[in-house]
Amino acid sequence: LAILSKPCILIPSPNVTNNHQFKNADVLRCAGAAILIEEKELADGSLTAKVQEILDNPRQLRKMANEIQKFAITDANEQIYQNIVKAIH
Repeated sequence: LAILSKPCILIPSPNVTNNHQFKNADVLRCAGAAILIEEKELADGSLTAKVQEILDNPRQLRKMANEIQKFAITDANEQIYQNIVKAIH
């Protein structure tokens, strides 16, 4: 999502160890890069309404796209490779 600069709505699973999905999603929310909705906050039509609200606000979409792009690690494959090489040697 970050590499593609895609605004997003994240709904983290509450059933994971140490609530890491929420913690990761909250970082993006705090940066203005994503919308965070907890499962317990979902009600009939609430997700649809949030999607429509965002689609109706091109300025917010652009801002979210710009903010999430800042999280992109475009050379992740090279970084992983270098870490493997270091671990081997």
